[in-house]
Amino acid sequence: MAGTTLAPRPTLDLDTIHPLAETQAAKRAKAWSVLLRQCEVPKGEPSAGQPHKLMVAIRLRLRRAMQLDDPGSGKTSLVAGALRAAAALAEARARATAVAPPPAGNTAKGLAVQAMDAIMLAIQEDVMGVLDSAHGPALRSLALVALIWMQPPGGAPVLSPERVYTAVTVGGSGGGVGQMGQVDVWPTACLMPVMYALLQAARATPSTVQYRLGMGW
Repeated sequence: MAGTTLAPRPTLDLDTIHPLAETQAAKRAKAWSVLLRQCEVPKGEPSAGQPHKLMVAIRLRLRRAMQLDDPGSGKTSLVAGALRAAAALAEARARATAVAPPPAGNTAKGLAVQAMDAIMLAIQEDVMGVLDSAHGPALRSLALVALIWMQPPGGAPVLSPERVYTAVTVGGSGGGVGQMGQVDVWPTACLMPVMYALLQAARATPSTVQYRLGMGW
């Protein structure tokens, strides 16, 4: 229409997004510290060194969801939600550990860390099962993102570069791991979250960058 001026298109201001991302990261680190405090029980108590019942319930719920491994079951949204929750927990632990190294020994705090690490190890095994499953690249990408965040500082590598390469070059057309021996690269939409997680995790936890980016093998 003559005389009508169009409103300017909204732009993406990275300078405002970055602080928001940092705030979210700080909140996740704080959330992990809160979970640890829930597990703190004085040494000598019957429940000392045991994970809090809330974390046990979360772990069992995630396991049930991730074991819905039939690609044709129509339950992929539940699996995806469980994988995102696992990634959020792993990211929270990674960021909290980067800020303040976890206490060791048989103190209440040290036992709480051991209990939470045991829970995270169990979740890690379930996530690895999804990565090795016949699910399509969308779900396996979410599993890979979670595993990237699960690398503990100074611990044994969770993933090797070879493992990552094998994962992202198999089942790109949705065929899962049954196409071993053929290069079937994941679509870009599934690769980008993996690359972003690698960069974010390396930035958040510099002590693990050698493992995350393939210099530790």
